[in-house]
Amino acid sequence: IKVYRGHSYPVSDLCITTDNNFFASAGLEKAIFLWDVTQDSPNRKFRGHTEQVNCVAFGADNSILASGSYDGTLKLWDLKSRAVAPIMTLSSFKDSVTAVHIRGTSIATGCVDGYVRTFDVRVGKVVMECITRPIIHVHISSDHNCMMVQTLDSTIRLLDWNNGELLNTYE
Repeated sequence: IKVYRGHSYPVSDLCITTDNNFFASAGLEKAIFLWDVTQDSPNRKFRGHTEQVNCVAFGADNSILASGSYDGTLKLWDLKSRAVAPIMTLSSFKDSVTAVHIRGTSIATGCVDGYVRTFDVRVGKVVMECITRPIIHVHISSDHNCMMVQTLDSTIRLLDWNNGELLNTYE
């Protein structure tokens, strides 16, 4: 078992690249740490959030990293360049961003304000679905037909990706 040390505060989320070579971790430091699994210390740190980072996710080709924060922003980071500033900041959230999932050119986010926001970065489109409960997890299906949304009321909702219709509820 390998132990990775670098955070001074609790880690709130982590994700791993599809090739299993890197992982990202985030927490109360207001920063995202990018780790090479073969090394003992992070090889990059991304700073830009003003509050704790709640969630992180890699894009499918591992070139983009998304981070959602208590500061009400979602930031996108370019992993192919050596830039340390975010390439995009999305700030249409009314509260803490608690969940993020990337599938292709779509980014799904969950927020404490009870809204799921989906961004199509290819065309610059945002769709909002009101769930009415604070959201803690989102996941887009691999076929892009559905999205699972988990809320603080211990309920999982299955939504139609195209129109936001509630297909099923799991309690």
